[in-house]
Amino acid sequence: IPKYDVQALQDEIAEAARSWSDKILDALIQRDGEAAGHERLRRFRDAFGPAYQIRYTTDEVMADLDHIDAVATSGEIGFNLFRPEGGAASTVHFKLYSPNDQIPLSDVLPAFEHMGFKVINEAGPHEVRLADAGFSRLVIHDFGLEQRSGAAIDVDAIRDNFEDAFARVWHGDAESDGFNALVVGAGLSWRDIVVIRAYCKYLRQVGITFSQAYMEQTIARHPDFAALLVQMFHAIFDPKTATKKKASPEPLRKSYLEKLENVASADEDRILRRFLNLLDSTLRTNYFQPDEGGQPKSYVSFKINSRDIEDMPLPRPFREI
Repeated sequence: IPKYDVQALQDEIAEAARSWSDKILDALIQRDGEAAGHERLRRFRDAFGPAYQIRYTTDEVMADLDHIDAVATSGEIGFNLFRPEGGAASTVHFKLYSPNDQIPLSDVLPAFEHMGFKVINEAGPHEVRLADAGFSRLVIHDFGLEQRSGAAIDVDAIRDNFEDAFARVWHGDAESDGFNALVVGAGLSWRDIVVIRAYCKYLRQVGITFSQAYMEQTIARHPDFAALLVQMFHAIFDPKTATKKKASPEPLRKSYLEKLENVASADEDRILRRFLNLLDSTLRTNYFQPDEGGQPKSYVSFKINSRDIEDMPLPRPFREI
């Protein structure tokens, strides 16, 4: 008989004998106090099925309760990007909390793909039934995602931008395309990506020979250039930081040009130079002008010195907006 720890065995047996409700109640009381803990457990005790209770840790359940309450209050879909304990550095999980309806996979898979991920699994979906909510049921979708490049992901660094970008795409406020991979690759917000996307659309309009898909792939392969472009854009045009002279900040521009020396592909080099040229040719923008409610406007305008655009066909306008 091998050596064994009697107390450790007794603790394991005691823990195994505790019900799911007991464990959640202890966590709720520790965090919210006894009265609030008992009240919250009363609401959620019968809301989850056995498959959910077996799969998730107490900490994950606590996070879900908070998101479910937020959805119950707002009536809008909720999001949560996280990495489970022991998860690989290149993987994350993304939960969607959908009131009333289950979400078809075809509605979400393209958005994940465009953000640089492949879906490796889905847990559930799990139904949550609450008698006091404003909907008949809530469905939790839990997607396991892996970054296509295999690079490590700093979940805390990208969480807010990722959730905001996905929400904007979901509600139709932002396009779903390959530029959204810059949320993870370059740490950009959905709003910053609008600038890169708008420049791409303009380059297509003036006759660049490359497709939007190819430009998306180029920028995604070189996210540091996208980050520098956005930094220069903010430095030049943001009223809080912009200089009086409309000129690219030299240190950033110098870094951009130095990095171009390491781009092996002639086509990619040309695309990245055209983006810089277009930024240099931008005179004004309404990007930093909020609407009456203090939110970003639903459109972005640029005033461009068209005569400085490289390879633009003749006749070149004096200015374009």
